[in-house]
Amino acid sequence: MTDQHETHTTPTQFPPHLIRAITLIARATTQGYRLVRNNPTPYKWQLLDLTDNEPVYTADTLEEIETWLDT
Repeated sequence: MTDQHETHTTPTQFPPHLIRAITLIARATTQGYRLVRNNPTPYKWQLLDLTDNEPVYTADTLEEIETWLDT
């Protein structure tokens, strides 16, 4: 039995949240940052400076990262 809110995918289809993360990783890279997710918890997203890996911005969600990159 599957959860009705579960995103179903086929081998050629990626879940939307993965596509969004990949897109933001590419965008961050073109702007001079590296986007990573902390592990282990608290699983925050971080933008690191591409040259020295120093944290530049930390957020709980990809939406917050996207908003910061828009500024």
